[in-house]
Amino acid sequence: MLADKDVRKAVEESIDRSQIAKIQFQGLDYKEPLPGSAVLYSFQKGYEDNVSAVLKYAPDEAEKALDAAGWKSGGDGVRAKNGKKLEVGYTLLGDDPLDKATAGAFAAMLKPVGIRLVIKKADEAEFAGILSGRKFDLFVSGNRSMDPFGARYLCDFYCSDRASNITGAGSAALDEEIRATTTIADLGRQAAAANEVERKALQQYAFLPLFSGPSTYAVKKGLANVGATIFYNPLPETVGWQK
Repeated sequence: MLADKDVRKAVEESIDRSQIAKIQFQGLDYKEPLPGSAVLYSFQKGYEDNVSAVLKYAPDEAEKALDAAGWKSGGDGVRAKNGKKLEVGYTLLGDDPLDKATAGAFAAMLKPVGIRLVIKKADEAEFAGILSGRKFDLFVSGNRSMDPFGARYLCDFYCSDRASNITGAGSAALDEEIRATTTIADLGRQAAAANEVERKALQQYAFLPLFSGPSTYAVKKGLANVGATIFYNPLPETVGWQK
């Protein structure tokens, strides 16, 4: 079903990212703006909200687009085309209550648009095989950014020939544009070029940044120079007990 770009866009337009963030951060004294990029954070120089530039939360528009693409509503509320139901899988790893709540939220958001989300449970041990074999329709995954020069990772997310681009989306022409940004020495110009290319990549409607989130650590009282960081790894020799 997701080979159809109209379906991919409709899925993304139907997802209320603010609700997903509320689920993820429930009980935490934490807020953040919705992420607009996979390579730069909102507080970084050169950041632009590339997601909002190409996509809005608009389930009404999603319904209209599916109507125009020939996906007709059935008696059970699920759309169909050429005898096939508009059903999309969601791979859920493990039994974490938060992950279950997130999967349920996705299903509830897609149902009014006429898309049935089929939640498929898998064991956490299957994680690597699911990603490497791209054995999923919808899958929530993430990574930790350790480098302030996020534009250097543009290809990891969007190049069609990279295994790290788990969606498999892209094209040779887009790959060429992405790699051209790595030859720009000026960081400001590189960020601007990366933003322009990322907007093109996001228009494939195969990848949607959902949230960033905090890093939380707990250590014993008196242990110094270790804990939550952004672009910093504590040196082992600087970690120790306070006198």
